Amino acid sequence: MTRAGGLDPGVRMLAEWLREPASERRSVQRIRELDGFGGFSIPEDLTGEKFGMLTVLGDPEPDPGHGLTWLCECDCGQQRRVRQWNLTAGKSTSCGCQRGKHKRKGKQS
Repeated sequence: MTRAGGLDPGVRMLAEWLREPASERRSVQRIRELDGFGGFSIPEDLTGEKFGMLTVLGDPEPDPGHGLTWLCECDCGQQRRVRQWNLTAGKSTSCGCQRGKHKRKGKQS
């Protein structure tokens, strides 16, 4: 969407953020500095938080249409990007190393 005089403020903020070198743009602090528009909710800094077997290392990146993804490290040593919503809702608790380790309940033949 556009407003009179150019881009929507949220789109402008994201465009400015993406033009910066990755080393400067990948911090929640920098997102907060750029967000003077009030249109976006400021992301909570999850760095250091633990969700199941995943520890958030930081390095937030936008995932268009889905919020932010965070770089996480699993207890097994694997690193992967996980959507913030999946972390906070308890949907992602490992890198996938635990798949198949849980026995299915139900009828066994």
